[in-house]
Amino acid sequence: MAISWIHNNISDSIKKSILFVNSAADVWKLLEQRFQLTNGSRKYKLSKDLFNVKQNGSTLVEYYTSLSSIWEEIDVMTVLPVISFVSDEIRSFFKAIDVQKEESRLFQFLNGLDDCYAAQRSQILMFHPLPTVEMACSVIQQEESQRTALNNVGYEVTAMYNKIHTNSGTFNVCPECGRKGHGHDDCWRLIGYPKWHNKNKRTGSVSHNGNSSRPPEKWNLIKGGRMVNVA
Repeated sequence: MAISWIHNNISDSIKKSILFVNSAADVWKLLEQRFQLTNGSRKYKLSKDLFNVKQNGSTLVEYYTSLSSIWEEIDVMTVLPVISFVSDEIRSFFKAIDVQKEESRLFQFLNGLDDCYAAQRSQILMFHPLPTVEMACSVIQQEESQRTALNNVGYEVTAMYNKIHTNSGTFNVCPECGRKGHGHDDCWRLIGYPKWHNKNKRTGSVSHNGNSSRPPEKWNLIKGGRMVNVA
């Protein structure tokens, strides 16, 4: 069962080299001897990736997830000796190490943030004691949510403003004739002039693209500031 579990969790190319080893302990030792020498290279790559991780316009969740995945892998590869007896001095020593590691992660997180969060970054660095990286992420995430909400409200107001002016004819300019007050589908050059119009000298006006079109039975006209129907 142990051998089967190992085979199912490694690539096919590696599986072929241990396929005929009958002991799970021997399989594990072979894999350990082969890949333990690459830990230094892997740690170097993780440290380099950690240094290059930046927000670069991504969401805060995506940015923090990229950092935390590297942190967790580095922790797994960092093996500390086992201590059988823990005294108060050792507890204080471990606590100091944890504080230093947490501060290092906090500085890495703040360093990779976009410049738009510079004010929040300065406020967090003024805290005493310094917060954990999770608390700092929560503060920045609240700021991100507020900015997203304000941007959405501003977009809706702008869209409503444009829609009102477009419906009123202020910015509704026909691309065919260049006049205001109607659109492409209502342009007389395309759909034909009404019977009362001086350009309608024959039955069925010729549209701009050369296709014959019959004028509609009724036309909306503006007379004296009000809409009337003309047959």
